[in-house]
Amino acid sequence: MDGIGHDNVRTIVADSSGFIWMATWDGLTRYDGTEFVNYHHDPADSTSLPYFSVNHVVVDILDNLWITTDNRVLSQFNRATEEFISVTSLGGVQLNDLSHFCQGGDGYLWFLLRKGILKYHPDTEEVILYNWRNSNGEMPRIPFLRYRLTFSQNGDPWLTGPDIIKAELEEDEATGSHYAIIKNIYPLERLPGRIGFFFNDAGASRIVSDAGGKLWLAAMTGLFSLDTAEGIFREYGSDLKNLKFTTRSPVAFYNHESGLNIWHPATDTILTIPNDICALPITCFFHEQGIMWISRTFAGNTPGGVIKAVFTQTEFRHINPLPLKSSEINIFGLIEDEDGALWIAARDRNYLIRTDRNGVSSKINPLNNDELKDFWHPRSFLPVQGALWIGYYFNKLVRYDLRSGKMEEHYPAEYVHTTCYDKDGRILIADSGIIRYDPSSRSSEKLLSIEDSINIFTFHRHENILWAGCNYSYLLRYDLETGDHELIRIARAVMNIEDICEGNDGVLWLATLGSGVCRYDPSTGERYFYTTASGLSNNTTYSILKDRHSNLWVSTNDGLSVINPFSGLIRTFGENDGLLIHEFNSDAAWATDDGRFLFGGVGGAVEFDPVDILKAQQSIGGRKIIILGMQVSAENRVFEEPVYKADTIILNKGEDNFRLSFVVPEYRHPEMIRYRYRLGVEDNWFYTDHNDRNINYSNMIPGWHHLEIQATDISGSWSNVRTLVIRLKPYFYQTMAFRITAPLALLLLAALLSWISVKQYRQRERQKKDELKHQALRGQMNPHFIFNALNSINYFISNNDRLAANRFIADFSKLIRTVLNNMNEDFVRLSVEMGALEDYLKIEHLRFGDKFDYSVNIEPGLQTDSISVSPGLIQPFVENAIWHGVMGLTDRKGIISVSLHMRDGVLVCRVDDDGVGRARSEAMKDRSLPGGKSKGISLTTDRLKIINNLLLTNYKITISDLFSDRFETGTRVEIEMPVAN
Repeated sequence: MDGIGHDNVRTIVADSSGFIWMATWDGLTRYDGTEFVNYHHDPADSTSLPYFSVNHVVVDILDNLWITTDNRVLSQFNRATEEFISVTSLGGVQLNDLSHFCQGGDGYLWFLLRKGILKYHPDTEEVILYNWRNSNGEMPRIPFLRYRLTFSQNGDPWLTGPDIIKAELEEDEATGSHYAIIKNIYPLERLPGRIGFFFNDAGASRIVSDAGGKLWLAAMTGLFSLDTAEGIFREYGSDLKNLKFTTRSPVAFYNHESGLNIWHPATDTILTIPNDICALPITCFFHEQGIMWISRTFAGNTPGGVIKAVFTQTEFRHINPLPLKSSEINIFGLIEDEDGALWIAARDRNYLIRTDRNGVSSKINPLNNDELKDFWHPRSFLPVQGALWIGYYFNKLVRYDLRSGKMEEHYPAEYVHTTCYDKDGRILIADSGIIRYDPSSRSSEKLLSIEDSINIFTFHRHENILWAGCNYSYLLRYDLETGDHELIRIARAVMNIEDICEGNDGVLWLATLGSGVCRYDPSTGERYFYTTASGLSNNTTYSILKDRHSNLWVSTNDGLSVINPFSGLIRTFGENDGLLIHEFNSDAAWATDDGRFLFGGVGGAVEFDPVDILKAQQSIGGRKIIILGMQVSAENRVFEEPVYKADTIILNKGEDNFRLSFVVPEYRHPEMIRYRYRLGVEDNWFYTDHNDRNINYSNMIPGWHHLEIQATDISGSWSNVRTLVIRLKPYFYQTMAFRITAPLALLLLAALLSWISVKQYRQRERQKKDELKHQALRGQMNPHFIFNALNSINYFISNNDRLAANRFIADFSKLIRTVLNNMNEDFVRLSVEMGALEDYLKIEHLRFGDKFDYSVNIEPGLQTDSISVSPGLIQPFVENAIWHGVMGLTDRKGIISVSLHMRDGVLVCRVDDDGVGRARSEAMKDRSLPGGKSKGISLTTDRLKIINNLLLTNYKITISDLFSDRFETGTRVEIEMPVAN
């Protein structure tokens, strides 16, 4: 076996995953059925093997690997980190005198030490030391380094080496201490001729019992029975067929004459691997059903590596009658006659071979050289009651009488290699078309002639329809009643159709040379090809037989394949299944009446029951898909537990690419396993085979991913499934929350900006409207004031007070200029506004001096020239104080006071009058007070609202009673004045 660390293999074991581990002279080797991985000693690496040469390897109940090297250092292999950890002690017991160790049936690891036997439980970590003690005197001097620890069937410890030692473990009842004693030492007595280093020790061995209770030592150097009377293990040299052991597991032992013998409990038989194969066996290991691994050495202690022996449950019976040393038989035709005799037509033989039921073979109708030249070799068989029709490749057709042995010769056509019957029992022959031959009249009739370049290789008749397989991918359909025919091109590829088998519902199965097997439906013309990509063992196919369950058995250039027509699954059979024929041939297939199949080829024929073969194969358990390792960003990733045990793997941020390798530890047909994988159920399947068992993914999206790997089982079904959950941690901007909130935030921002834009647009529109309205209101203020002033002039003229009228007109003209100028401005200086107010008060006082006096007070420090206010806001309230406040007084003169002061940073104008008050003014308005309804106040109030909207301020006008406890309450108005920035 290629690829192991060294051909000197000391121990072979298997772990729970199915991996094979081999302790070799140069490192530790792991084998998975496809690839080897070797672990070596590296002096510069403290985590590598502690020494180059590995002596022994053991797998404990927790699937841990324990290794000893030739320098007697014990190590444990960390499967997650692939590091070797030296173990110098267990439970405080030093292991510097370790000789050998093994896994016991009780779950403990047993260590053979010079000081005693130590038991260690990997799960509980319990340690029990049994120190050597000899109750009969002094402890014998034993070279423990030459001994191995093994067990009998009941679990008792034995030491095997130059002799055989029975040990017993005891407990001191008084002290409770544990100890071990040497119960017996049995020498080995070998048969004559066992000379050399190989026979110095027992070697790898075990103690078994037979049905009579006798103990046996089954060793790689011989089989020994215990003679209790003489106290000796004596090598057994009698008939091996009489051996019957009581153990449930196979027993292997070496015999110098025959080779390595294996007793199987299921069959109670012994199989022998001859010396030329097994050589001198060092150790053997039984692995799963029917597989045995054997390490060996040759004469001169030359290492011979490892061989694999496969034991099949159901036999493919190999038939090779009358073998010749000069050449292998090459079969191109076979049949079983009505007497159960097998007839074989071989191209390399000048005679027919007949083998009767008893296995006796004879030569029939030998040909001389001239006849060989004329007829070549027999090729086709047709059964007939009491006889056989035998067609030779050229010219000759023979009727052989099974009772008399007489041969009747016919010459119906130039070629007679392909024949079948029509419904009337006449013989149809392929010869540049189709010939119908009537043996009774010896007449040949040409039914169909076809092109010279087209040859017919096989016939299949269904009632009156004859199907013929031809070259150039043609399938010929011929109606025997009407003569209608059609050449159907099955494929564009150039191939021969070598055989036709009718399946269910009239479907035809075609064996082709080079394109596998074609399933052809004549009713629809639909065709489907089964090839090596589908699981077929080889695309060069020869013959097809249908079993009782409609499975199609196909002989190929590389073993046999069976196709399940319902599922499309394919199972292959080859050398590892006990099939000794590698290459089969055309026309060499036959199904017997009792359901057995016969296929012929290079090296003989094979006979088997197809149903039994499939049942036996279904009992072979499938193995799981094992993940071998994982690389992330081109670096090996180490996890807390071995990756093959992991169900979930977490990848860090940015680790969006990985490479993962996997395998199904298959040791019979690893090349026939097909794989497929996908990352998520919505992903497409990726298909691969045993040559490429690596998965590569890059640019993964953060989140949870389900990697599903599937492998075909022994029947070709995708029943082997391994699922691995992989989580790639996201960056914050890759999280789902970010992906949800970011668009929402952008959407909200866009909506906010849009709302602000709309609001600003509407604000601007409102401001424009308010400005227009403000201008309109200011425009209304001018005619309102002028109207009131003209009323005053009219008053003076009507009273013939020319002097007062002239003075009034002079003051009025000054005032009107100021008002008109101020009303065209948004803001004017406070000093100008107050000057205009005083001019107004002078005019009104000139007219109604008998009714009121007034005062204007400005808070000291208030800079009236540096403050700008909206014009015309105070005058309407002063006017209102005159007309609706003091004018209603009858018995006294009123006082109007105007004051300006700052309050909390706001300029406030207060207009006080001690007039009649708001309530009496409202009651007197229609009766005694002049002026009608005051329009100036409402206009001022509207102006202030507009100013608030324009400047986004909240200036207010507050009107209250000046003296709430009096009958004439007076009025106080406080105006918060808009001031320019």
